[in-house]
Amino acid sequence: MDRVIVCWLFCERNPLTLLYYVKAWHRTFHNIKDVGHLTVKVFKASGLAAADLGGKSDPFCVLELGNARLQTQTEYKTLTPSWNKIFTFNVKDINNVLELTVFDEDRDHKVEFLGKIAIPLLRIRNGEKRWYALKDKKLRSRAKGNGPQILLEMTIVWNPIRACIRTLNPKEGEIHAD
Repeated sequence: MDRVIVCWLFCERNPLTLLYYVKAWHRTFHNIKDVGHLTVKVFKASGLAAADLGGKSDPFCVLELGNARLQTQTEYKTLTPSWNKIFTFNVKDINNVLELTVFDEDRDHKVEFLGKIAIPLLRIRNGEKRWYALKDKKLRSRAKGNGPQILLEMTIVWNPIRACIRTLNPKEGEIHAD
């Protein structure tokens, strides 16, 4: 109930925000498997590692949520790309993790890893624009570069009924064969 009051107070000052929440919540009814709707704004990155001979990189981002995969355009010859792109995902599982990976594109269209982040959906703070430190492939330590980071803003709107049902009746876990 507190979130409803806070949302109402915030939306009362900005009617467009209320309209966004209503439309996003309405979208969760289009597919019976959807428990929510996620919007990710990818602004820019800084401190990326130089992957090309000229001391620059040709970075692009790949965003993955469940089976959905989207990507930004490549920004050529820079260590501080500005993508300024907005992506939307239909959320199928309340326990999903958004993975964002930054790659360098080479002339022969091969890619080189530059950094990665993983954000559990339940940890997202709506409308908070913040920098995330890019990590190595195993998400254990900082990626190579000069303190590589990426600036994001995320908003998630849950369908409370479906999200509760999914929480009480979770999907079966993945089986990993070693």
